[in-house]
Amino acid sequence: MKFTKLEVGNFRHISNQTIEIGNVITAIAGQNGTGKSTLLGWIAQASDFKFKNKTLLETYFKSKYSEIFRFCPEQDYNKEYNVSIYYLESEEVECKKMSTRLIETENRYRVDFDGRGTALNFPVIYLGLKRLIPLASEKNISLQDFQLDNNDKNHFAKLSKEILYITRDVVEAEFVKSTNKNMFAMKTNDYGHLGNSAGQDNLGQIISSIISFSRLKSELKESYNGGLLLIDEIDATLYAGSQVKLIESFII
Repeated sequence: MKFTKLEVGNFRHISNQTIEIGNVITAIAGQNGTGKSTLLGWIAQASDFKFKNKTLLETYFKSKYSEIFRFCPEQDYNKEYNVSIYYLESEEVECKKMSTRLIETENRYRVDFDGRGTALNFPVIYLGLKRLIPLASEKNISLQDFQLDNNDKNHFAKLSKEILYITRDVVEAEFVKSTNKNMFAMKTNDYGHLGNSAGQDNLGQIISSIISFSRLKSELKESYNGGLLLIDEIDATLYAGSQVKLIESFII
């Protein structure tokens, strides 16, 4: 399966907009407040992966509506929003129409698909801005006894060193839980997870997602039909050269 485009009929300040989705990588750029995060959120909402496989960060390959959107009683509750996702499956382009609906008894919104239908059974990892909360500002931080297999260890170390231009240090992965997130931090000869920079923190979570899809492919074998990694503010906290190396890692 491959997503081809997102059409926003109406959602808050966005109306009648179409975003084409590339074959391998798509970058969405624009001024603050123009709806970049909103577009990622709607793409994520199109999928509800049914398999119970978990990512390296112990989450399912899906996003929660409440983690992406918050709705305002004054501005949103009296409106119905409509968004469509187009995708290629079995050489035919198909469409899922998403619309919001207020459940008055629970005072919350939900997404309906094709008139109360189901979402796409497709694995998605959505990395929102919550991942950028500095580990140093977290109150509860604990190092977990969780070990990667050798292939995943080597993959994590290789990408970390290449993207961050680390030439001499040995890089290992430490699994850390905090109040707001789970993450694989980088451990070198000189420091552990508490010494990670914001860029290392951010990149560790992105690399974990890349490895998660690689592992999912091995687990599902012939049933694996691709996956989608959505990263809000991918350039945040990263040195310009590392941004280029990160994008190259996706293309390769």
